[in-house]
Amino acid sequence: MDRERRRLRGRGGNNNHPRRVLADVVIRFDPTWLVTILLLSLLLLGKATGTTATVVVSGSMEPGIRRGDMLIVRERRNDGDGDDNIRAGDIVLFSTELHPVPIVHRVIELHERHDGGARQMLTKGANILHSLSTLHRSKCAQFTNLEISNNLSIGSTVSLIKSAPKGGGRQQRRAKGMEKVAVGLLPPLRFIAVLAVVSWTSFIYCHFSLLSGGLLLGHGGGDDGADPCRGRYIYVHDLPRRFNDDILRDCRKTRDHWPDMCGFVSNAGLGRPLVDRADGVLTGEAGWYGTHQFALDAIFHNRMKQYECLTNQSAVADAVFVPFYAGFDFVRYHWGYDNATRDAASVDLTQWLMRRPEWRRMGGRDHFLVAGRTGWDFRRDTNINPNWGTNLLVMPGGRDMSVLVLESSLLNGSDYAVPYPTYFHPRSDADVFRWQDRVRGMQRRWLMAFVGAPRPDDPKNIRAQIIAQCNATSACSQLGCAFGSSQCHSPGNIMRLFQKATFCLQPPGDSYTRRSVFDSMVAGCIPVFFHNATAYLQYAWHLPREHAKYSVFISEHDVRAGNVSIEATLRAIPAATVERMREEVIRLIPSVIYADPRSKLETVRDAFDVAVEGIIDRIAMTRGGYARSWLRPKQSRQALDARRRRLS
Repeated sequence: MDRERRRLRGRGGNNNHPRRVLADVVIRFDPTWLVTILLLSLLLLGKATGTTATVVVSGSMEPGIRRGDMLIVRERRNDGDGDDNIRAGDIVLFSTELHPVPIVHRVIELHERHDGGARQMLTKGANILHSLSTLHRSKCAQFTNLEISNNLSIGSTVSLIKSAPKGGGRQQRRAKGMEKVAVGLLPPLRFIAVLAVVSWTSFIYCHFSLLSGGLLLGHGGGDDGADPCRGRYIYVHDLPRRFNDDILRDCRKTRDHWPDMCGFVSNAGLGRPLVDRADGVLTGEAGWYGTHQFALDAIFHNRMKQYECLTNQSAVADAVFVPFYAGFDFVRYHWGYDNATRDAASVDLTQWLMRRPEWRRMGGRDHFLVAGRTGWDFRRDTNINPNWGTNLLVMPGGRDMSVLVLESSLLNGSDYAVPYPTYFHPRSDADVFRWQDRVRGMQRRWLMAFVGAPRPDDPKNIRAQIIAQCNATSACSQLGCAFGSSQCHSPGNIMRLFQKATFCLQPPGDSYTRRSVFDSMVAGCIPVFFHNATAYLQYAWHLPREHAKYSVFISEHDVRAGNVSIEATLRAIPAATVERMREEVIRLIPSVIYADPRSKLETVRDAFDVAVEGIIDRIAMTRGGYARSWLRPKQSRQALDARRRRLS
């Protein structure tokens, strides 16, 4: 990682980057001028909105309003109905010969004059017979009848800023001085505010215009000067090796309960290369590997090393990547260890992150990592089995980050589903195009196909019914994946079957989602779903919202009850519609595969590119104040309970 960081030094570190330019302006900007501009702008805003600030000098309106309190008063504008909009409780500002500085009264009641003259109002406030020098010492309230006229400023209190409860003569002098500043100087300050705002707006506009010109010149001029990485910069944490490389070295710890993972983490996480058979199922070209379905941690990290918009300056990053191999960490301590051991690396990681300055900037909400398993594997406290998985996404720190998983838990707002790794990892755009042309011309011998084993211990699972319907027709072919069988562990067998079928049946297995969904799509086979959570509620970034464009849905409830024939349903789809659906599946192939991390596609966007774009957008929304996106709105407890019932 140190070598990689040195290689990337200067990448994203261009001194002409707009964020650095803005940072430079802020650093050089005198804060005194900034405060002055803000204050003058507020005064200008007050003038435009009819808002006046005044300080109460006397104690005549105590206890509600004390000496020294500042009132922000919004003037009641004449709305065409005369003085009907004046109400009891409004503030009245007026001056007399004795008091050039406005006196504050409050309206007590309104009443009509019997002679038909102007309406009058009874007000309470400072005694207007006192001189200005003695007014601030007065606590005697005077009730005064005032005629409503244009000489009075009448309005409602927008804000009341309380003064300190004590202070004696100092408070009186302060109140008197504040009133002179707030009211007596408003007219000249408003004029100055106009000049200040106009002047500084012109200065900032000219300053940034020159800077923009410098940016273009610095890049050679022309349209090519636009920063292609704007809004896409990623900073990668240089984690200690114990969080990634050392975990891979423990790959043999899994062989007591799961297959030895060491062979699967070779070749940048892709596994061993596959040798094509004589029938050319895998095209006879490079790019096909025996990739494990849970190897995404390493694949994604190695792809990130080749990402074109990396930066070694976290201050300009739009997102921060944490290369922790959470999925591999799950495997090595899952069997035969206590929960403290299972959580040890996750606790260590979160404590390390929360000490970093990059974390403190947004509390980790701009951080993301890849945990190449289902979201449930990292939320042990919410699982039925209290000994299954780690608590990475529940513990402090972990729950603040965004996490890319193979299957989202759907009930939490921080994990987002990305496709399972497939066997196909092209090295160039040409590899992708050749494969798409190949599957487009395949002869589809079978109407439908199924790869999977039954789940006899789960009465809700419909695999037994699907296998029975498949066995009952010659239009269906399947690979049995019973315990001890090797058929489903042969990529060649799986891809050969999918290439020869029009529709591929994808019922839930141990969880809602299946790697088989993406293997079948790579083969150009139209997926048939039986539960919304298998794809429709999961892969919002990678699959279209118009589900019928690329897939078929048959309710699992109808299959379980024996109310539907899968074969009849599929045969009822017009041939032209089937052709359009297959073409859509073929079009989607790039977005559901991960290119070889050691190479770079030029124009084709693969699953990595789509995921990075999605997570950066999500973090941008969080940075803008949106903790939940429209894809995952904040829900009430009742809504969450209802969703759990639908998914159960």
